[in-house]
Amino acid sequence: MIVGVPPRIPEPLRRRLPLLILLGAFALALLLWYTRSPPPATVVAEKVWPVSTETIQLRELAPSLQLYGRVESPAAADMGSNIAADVEEVRVLEGDSVRKGQLLVRMDDDEPAIRVRGDEAALRHERELLALARKDLARAEQLYRDGLASQADVDAARQAVEQRALAVAGREQSLAAARLALERTRVVAPFDGRVTRVAVAVGDRVTPGQPLVSLYDPVRLELRAPMPAAYLPRLRQALAAAGRLPARVMLDGEEAPALLLRLSGEARGSSNVDGFFRLDPPRPELEPGRTLEITLLLPPEPAVAAVPFEALYQNNRVYVAEGERMRGITVERIGEYRAPGERPRVLVRSPALQDGMRLITTQLPLAVDGLKVSPQD
Repeated sequence: MIVGVPPRIPEPLRRRLPLLILLGAFALALLLWYTRSPPPATVVAEKVWPVSTETIQLRELAPSLQLYGRVESPAAADMGSNIAADVEEVRVLEGDSVRKGQLLVRMDDDEPAIRVRGDEAALRHERELLALARKDLARAEQLYRDGLASQADVDAARQAVEQRALAVAGREQSLAAARLALERTRVVAPFDGRVTRVAVAVGDRVTPGQPLVSLYDPVRLELRAPMPAAYLPRLRQALAAAGRLPARVMLDGEEAPALLLRLSGEARGSSNVDGFFRLDPPRPELEPGRTLEITLLLPPEPAVAAVPFEALYQNNRVYVAEGERMRGITVERIGEYRAPGERPRVLVRSPALQDGMRLITTQLPLAVDGLKVSPQD
């Protein structure tokens, strides 16, 4: 059996064969691309944001400010030593309540007592000498009238009286200083108060100016709170008109009435001015240094809307729903508002706000004018 031999490809064609295959593949690809079916058109639907809304009501409402005040007392005293002496008795402890004039600390009084006794004896002696000098003066004046003494004798006797009077005055001053030093060995409370610090113990040697006991008057306690600079003009105007403003202080889970009495005379930091509050009636059980929450009530403002905090953007903008689109309105923040039993709200005002508008209360991450929304009342 004879097997046929395949025909041999000419050499020039065999060299061009790869190129011909590539050209054929490219032509086939072009044919497929031109004869392809068009893809179906994709329609992108605009996203609709579901939002909660509520109806705006413009009313006259009293705004409030949330503050935090620190308890302090303007009647606080640091009792210090005025003499150098040893401490012999300490009669109070930190936290004790004391009455005016009550003994707090007693120091060794031996040296002041000895000085007092010595000055008393010296003063008696000087007074006796003054009495004798006055008798000598009276005798000299009588002799001068009888012609038995000269004017020079009278002048000398009068000068002796003046010197003895000066000596008596000096001894009186020395005795007063000695008695004061003796009195200062007993440190007493200058007012009814409460002890905050006892800095000495029995046996300590104290020097003039060294602190002994600190106390404060619990009846005159105040709360010092920084006031927002944006509200200062209105606060000054309200205080000038009313003299004081009502407030509430959260104390041990309950609200206690208080009053804003005054503003500080200088700013702390860049612009903050402190306000001073007093509980009405006073609460002596408070401790200085304690921080309490304060709600300051401002005079009523007309044509304001109480809106949720979630409805406020950048602190000065809210959005309302108009059909299926949202529209932004720039507002002025007046303060906070707390209705009994409700969550705190913020009071805003703007000429563009009207009764019946649907306020968007859902906080959106991309809130812009014209955003499509689905309002839910």
